[in-house]
Amino acid sequence: MRRRANVLLVVLLASAVARADSVVGQGMAPVAAGDVDAARARAIDEALRRTVDDVVRSLVAPEYREAHDEVIRKRILRAARTYVSKFRILDEQAISGSYLVHVLADVPDERLRRDLVELGVLGRVKGAAPSEAGAGAATRLAAIDAEET
Repeated sequence: MRRRANVLLVVLLASAVARADSVVGQGMAPVAAGDVDAARARAIDEALRRTVDDVVRSLVAPEYREAHDEVIRKRILRAARTYVSKFRILDEQAISGSYLVHVLADVPDERLRRDLVELGVLGRVKGAAPSEAGAGAATRLAAIDAEET
C-alpha cells in the first residue's frame, strides 16, 4: 500500500513539473497551383502557431504582450512547432481554394516560460535558478535566427 502511495506521489509530482496545456487551434492556407499537400502543411503550421500563441496569451499580461509583440512573433511564434510536444488533427477539409485544419496540441509551458524569461517578456520562473531560467533558450533562438538568414 505504501509503495502505491509513493508511486502515485511520483506521478503527481512529474505531472506538476511538466504541465502541458491541450489547446485547440485552427489554421487555414490557400491552395496554390493545386498543391493541396503544401496548403495542408501550411494550415497545420498556422494552427500550431495559434495554439502556442494562446498559451503565450495565458502566460503574459496584455500590456506586456503588446510591449513585446515583435519579439514574441519573431522568436516564439516562428518556432511554434518546437513548443508543441504532440498534436492530432481533429478535422480538415479543402474549402473554396483553401485548406482548413483544426488541431488539438499539447504545449508544455515549462520551456515556453523559460524562453519568455530569457527574452525578457516574463519575470523569473519560480523555482528556477537564474542560470536555468533560460538554459538552452539562447542556443535554440540563435539557431532559429540563423535559419532565417
